[in-house]
Amino acid sequence: MIKSKIINLIQKTIGTILGELLDFKNFILFSIYIMKKKQGLNKLETFEGECNANKKICVFSLYQPRGIPKHVFHQLSSLKELGFSLYVISNCPITENDIQSLKKLCFKIVIRDNIGRDFGGYKLGVLDVLDHFRNNLERLMLANDSVFFPVHNPTQMFESVDLQNNDFWGISENHEQYYHVASYLIVFKPSSFNHPEFSRYWNSYLEMSSRRHSIRKGEAGLSKALVKAGLTPGVICSSKTTLEYLQDLPIDKLVESLSYTTHIAKRATELQKMISLKIYREDMYKTYENMMRMKLLHLVSTYFDSGSPIHFCGLLINKYGSCPILKKDLIYRNAYEFGFLLANLSITTNLEFSEVESFYRMKGRPKTISFINQCLLSRGYI
Repeated sequence: MIKSKIINLIQKTIGTILGELLDFKNFILFSIYIMKKKQGLNKLETFEGECNANKKICVFSLYQPRGIPKHVFHQLSSLKELGFSLYVISNCPITENDIQSLKKLCFKIVIRDNIGRDFGGYKLGVLDVLDHFRNNLERLMLANDSVFFPVHNPTQMFESVDLQNNDFWGISENHEQYYHVASYLIVFKPSSFNHPEFSRYWNSYLEMSSRRHSIRKGEAGLSKALVKAGLTPGVICSSKTTLEYLQDLPIDKLVESLSYTTHIAKRATELQKMISLKIYREDMYKTYENMMRMKLLHLVSTYFDSGSPIHFCGLLINKYGSCPILKKDLIYRNAYEFGFLLANLSITTNLEFSEVESFYRMKGRPKTISFINQCLLSRGYI
C-alpha cells in the first residue's frame, strides 16, 4: 500500500515536471505560429465541397493522421441526416481519396496545421461561419471525432432539448474545473452566437496546443463565458435525468445498473451482498433498503458533481439513458476494462461494432504506453 502510494506520488511529480516542459514547448510553437500568421506563411488548404450551406451549420474538427476511418464518415453522414451542413476542418494532412470522400458530404474543407487542437480548428471555422453566414444562421454546431456517434438514434433527444428554454446545449455536462457543457458536440442558438460575448470569446481565444489549456480555456472557458453573460445551457444526459431514472429503480436493479459505473461499481458489489439478506432476514433487509438507496444515489450525485460522468458513467448512460455517443478514450483513461466494456456495450444504429472493437483494441490501456506517457496521463497533460 505504502509502496504503491510512493510510486503514484513519484509518477505524478515526474508528470507535472514533464507536463510543464511540454506546455513550454507548446508555447514556443504557438509563438512561431503567431509570427507566421502575421506574415501570411501559415499553411492552409481550402476545398469547396459538393453540398450547399444551409441554415444549420456544423463545424467539425478532426485529427486523423493515419487516414479517416469509416466510423468518422459515418458520424459525418449522421450529422448531415440531422439537417446540418458540414464545414470540416482537418488538423493534419489528409489523403486525396479522403478529400474526395469529404467533398460529397461537406460544403467546405480546410486543412491546417495542428495548432490549438480541436479548439484551434473550432476558432477558424466559427469566425469564418459568422463572417459569411450569420444573417441566415439558425443553429451552429461544434463537433469532433473524439466520440463514436451515433450509437443510439439521437433524433428525438436532439429535438426535445432544442425545444427547451436554453441558449446552447450539448449531450453531457462536466464539473471538472467548473461547470461546462462538453464540447465534443455542442449546439448554439441565435441568442448565443449573436451575443457579443460569443464573438469576443472566439476572437480572444489563444490556440495553444496544450491539452489542459484546451480544456480550461477552451471547453470549460467557453461555457463559463456564456453562462457569465447570462446565457442558459441545456444538456441531454444530465445528472438530474440520470438520478431521476435511478430513483425509480427497485433496489436490486439499482445495484445492478451501478455495476456499469467505474468508481461506484465496487461499492455496489459490496451492497449487493447485503441484498441477499432479503432471502434470509426480511426484517433486516427492510431496515437497510432505504439506507442503501440513499448511499448509492449520494455516491452517484457526488461523482456527477465533481468529475466527468460521460467517462465514469459511460456504460450506465449508454445502456439505460440511450446516450447517442460513446467516448473513444474510456479504456485509455482506465474507465473500463476492454472485455467488460465490449461485453456490455449497447449499439442500436448501423455503426459497426467491429470498428468500435478494433479502435479500442488499437488504442490500448494506460499500462501499455511508455512510463513517460503514463506520468503525463496521470496529470492530464495528454
